[in-house]
This record gives sequence, structure tokens and C-alpha cells, in this order.
Amino acid sequence: MTWLVALGFLAATPAVAGSGTHNAFGPYDVNPTLTQGTAEGFRQLYVDPDKLGELLQPVEAVGDTADDRLEVENRTSAWTELTVSGVRVGIVGPLTSVVLHGVKPGAYETSQVGPTGFTTTRTFTSETFEARKAAAQQAAEEEVAEEAPEAETPE
Repeated sequence: MTWLVALGFLAATPAVAGSGTHNAFGPYDVNPTLTQGTAEGFRQLYVDPDKLGELLQPVEAVGDTADDRLEVENRTSAWTELTVSGVRVGIVGPLTSVVLHGVKPGAYETSQVGPTGFTTTRTFTSETFEARKAAAQQAAEEEVAEEAPEAETPE
């Protein structure tokens, strides 16, 4: 009987989701000390965020309108210094993502150097917010379709 009460309690309580904001950790909101705006999520910036669209040049350009967003992920458990296309941008916290808004569409060469000198070099591709939203919706629809039980055919 006790397990039925516990099961009923679990079914009645909502699941704990994230705070719903970028760079949040679980139910906690975004750290207010991180940068916001054109260059969001940085602990410290080395460049003027309003000039990032002019300074950063993609390795492989797709167009020339500066309205894309570039999301760079720090997968290490230490802070890193981020360089994008040869431009030192700023400090990224451990296990954090940063977003650069207003960049030209294309692929960007990034380099992240940690406090020990460990360097990670990766290429990230910029995208529009609408393209990212459409891809997320498509992935969610595919996941729902995979989970849906197939209808049984009468014999």
C-alpha cells in the first residue's frame, strides 16, 4: 500500500526540467556574471562584442550577411581561452557553451587553451536561429515517431 502512495505522489509531481535558458545548469538560472548580448556566456571578453561580425572571418564562407550565430562548447573541466579564426575572443568557463551572434555564415576554426597549456582545436559551423529551431523540432518529431507503437494489423 505504501508503494502505491509513493507511486501516486511521483505521478502527481511534475518532472524537474531545466530553467529553460541557455547556459543554465539544471533548475538554476544563468550565472549573472557571464556576458550577455552579442557575445554571451563568456567570463571575460578581450574584444569589443559589437565588432565581432567584422573581426571574425570564416575558414569556409557560405555567404556574406552577418546574421548567423556561432556556438562554441568548452568540454573540459577547466576554463579555456577561446580563439576564433585567429582572434582572441575571451575566457570560457568549464563545461560551458558560448554564443557569438552576428557572425558571417560558414565554418570557423577555433582553438581553446586551458590553464595547463592543453589546446583543443575544432571547427564549428555557424547557423541561423531559425535553422537550429527547425532541426530541433525535426529531431523531436522523429523521436516521437520512433516511440509511437506500431498499429497491429488484424489477421
